[in-house]
Amino acid sequence: MDELDKIINTIGTRMREWYGLHFPELDNLIQSISLYANIVREAGFRTSITGNLLERLGLDEKRRQIVLQAAQRSRGGDITSENLAIIKQLAYQVILQTELRRIIADHIENTMELIAPNTKELLSPLVGARMIAKAGSLERFAHLSSSTVQVLGAEKALFRSLKTGSSTPKHGILFQHPLIHSAPRWQRGKIARSVASKASIAARIDLYRTGEKDVSLSDKLKLRINEIQQKYSQPPPERPSRNFRSRPFNRFGPGPRGRRVGGGGKGRGKGGRYSDDRGGGYGRGTKFRSNKKKKRRQD
Repeated sequence: MDELDKIINTIGTRMREWYGLHFPELDNLIQSISLYANIVREAGFRTSITGNLLERLGLDEKRRQIVLQAAQRSRGGDITSENLAIIKQLAYQVILQTELRRIIADHIENTMELIAPNTKELLSPLVGARMIAKAGSLERFAHLSSSTVQVLGAEKALFRSLKTGSSTPKHGILFQHPLIHSAPRWQRGKIARSVASKASIAARIDLYRTGEKDVSLSDKLKLRINEIQQKYSQPPPERPSRNFRSRPFNRFGPGPRGRRVGGGGKGRGKGGRYSDDRGGGYGRGTKFRSNKKKKRRQD
């Protein structure tokens, strides 16, 4: 179903772009890609759009009048019948793929009701199915801890935070849950933690008590979310960034390796405290070399 979403978006974007050359005002008036495809498939030319067609497709009276007026005053260019036929084929593909997506979504909902009714009740059918698919199976999903369930699907961000010291992700696939997606930014992490803890329990109930529903889980989750919404109704003060890469530091630290006094090697330096008699490095320094000369003079 996720792959179908990508296909529908790709074909629909191309259809909107090409038909927008003929009727550009329709792109801002119709947001639904399936409704847009039906208008293109049924009407074709913008002059062929009628009120009966729009009424049959489910538009209300006010929107029908706006679309008809825009079609009469449109500043789009003309289009040939050959090009319009290709755009109609794209619109037909969008309609077919949208219908196939609806069938698969209904199948997922029915399957989740049979296999994991508690997970479906807490996470919604699509989010629950995505979580089980990401884990590999219902058994593996039930054996995961609640903290792993919370960041499931955000592995790249998690390991990047461990490497760079940036803030850790608060949610992965769970961000698609309506309660988390619609919550304010500062409440999402706490709500995601609560949803993940209940979801891990629900998955274990679905695994070991096949077909049995536990209504108390959803009730406890609603109470916890109400507490979070009341307690954290205002955003907290901002904290400084924890990105350690942006902080300057001395690579070698204090000591003789912190800085080199004297020449840069290859025998061209004058020597220094930590340079050897060949003009570089960290060996014996100027004091040793001067003592050696004095010994030769005495000899």
